[in-house]
Amino acid sequence: MHFGSARRLLLVVATSLLAALAVAWFGLRTESAPRDPALQAQQPGAETRKAAPSVNVLSARVTLPTGHAIRADDIYSLTLPEGQIAKDLLRDTPENRETLERRSAPRDIPAGTPFVVSDLLSPTPDAVPAPPPAPPAPPSMGLADGMRAIAIPVTAETAVAGLISGGDRVDVILSYDTRDGERAVRTILRNVRVIARDLVTDNATTASGVPRTITLELNPEGAKVLTLAMQTGDLLLILSPPGEAPVATIAEDEPMLSSRIFGPSSKTAPTARPPSVEIFRGNGAQRAPAPHAPPSAASSP
Repeated sequence: MHFGSARRLLLVVATSLLAALAVAWFGLRTESAPRDPALQAQQPGAETRKAAPSVNVLSARVTLPTGHAIRADDIYSLTLPEGQIAKDLLRDTPENRETLERRSAPRDIPAGTPFVVSDLLSPTPDAVPAPPPAPPAPPSMGLADGMRAIAIPVTAETAVAGLISGGDRVDVILSYDTRDGERAVRTILRNVRVIARDLVTDNATTASGVPRTITLELNPEGAKVLTLAMQTGDLLLILSPPGEAPVATIAEDEPMLSSRIFGPSSKTAPTARPPSVEIFRGNGAQRAPAPHAPPSAASSP
């Protein structure tokens, strides 16, 4: 009886030992076998560790003050995780480097600060005041061959109240004082073509108001006559009727004197006193008529 119990105990121990060895062998085989990634991912608690992607961005190597011309050695490449990259950070590409090196710092950029897309934009220039309007171009006068342009100052009274326009023809009258003190007028030029009033030529369709200057077309001799007349007296322009000879001429008329309108002057010339001489005799003096001068040789027969 005792021998049977010992035998059964030995059998249980041997069976347990064989079971333990089988479990250990199976476990070692399972650990050494390759694992299916898909199955591993499905297992609870499985963690997949992957390296996070990174991106290189352009950054300032040194502090760049506003207006500093950015050079190649002012830039370095900073590596950041892709998840931390803002959209406006400037990525490290040859195009961005080349563009950045042609710019000036638009702001104060501390060392280590990444550049942003707005740093590539050209700065907006300061507002420049608009230049003053250019003076009007000189009019195209269309002078005839051999003719000259000469301008004279006018007023409403001397320019037919401003009714003169480019293309009209006028007579020029001069009012002046004679050597005898009389006022005289005469026509000095006839049928002179008007080529401009102020800066408005005969090519313009509208001209209003009283001009300050009238420009006339004359040959060189007529220009001389008009220049001398401006220094001698007052000028007056008179519109010529259309259809007259379209050639300016120097007038040869006689002057009209003020005495023709107002009559001769009422002033009488002072009576000439005959010449006399004083003759001294002793302590007295006596005035006597001067002897007549002998007739000249030219008046003798």
